[in-house]
Amino acid sequence: PERTIFISKIELVEFNEEEQCAKILIDCSKGTYIRSIVSDLGEMLNSGGVMTNLKRINSSGFKIENSILPDKINTDNVNAYLISPNEVIDSLTIEITEKEFRRIRFGNSIPTDITSEKPIFIKYEDEIIALAKTDKGLLIPQKVFI
Repeated sequence: PERTIFISKIELVEFNEEEQCAKILIDCSKGTYIRSIVSDLGEMLNSGGVMTNLKRINSSGFKIENSILPDKINTDNVNAYLISPNEVIDSLTIEITEKEFRRIRFGNSIPTDITSEKPIFIKYEDEIIALAKTDKGLLIPQKVFI
């Protein structure tokens, strides 16, 4: 289905006149279909457009300069490259009591005065134990990790 997207930048980085080939930098919102943009640009120029290569250099806060090739990771160093979900997901994190923990660990809801459209990470003793949503004064676990 169609959706609203946001494009903050389209820049012609390089153009090869002989091959009629361009390198374009696009800064856009998630859900943007780059192939469709290329096709639309070709249509607007009355020449057609085909994408032959796509390189994401930034997505959801992850940047290519911070990436590592899979063959560089092994069982001895894997923990050095793991990123906590609450570092990359735009979400609220709350700490709960032992009494609340006993309910959450079995998937039971607990009362809350928090309202949020986004998922909420639940921590107990500095460890993320669940992902929850809020509804009608309740914190409702969606995924429990213990």
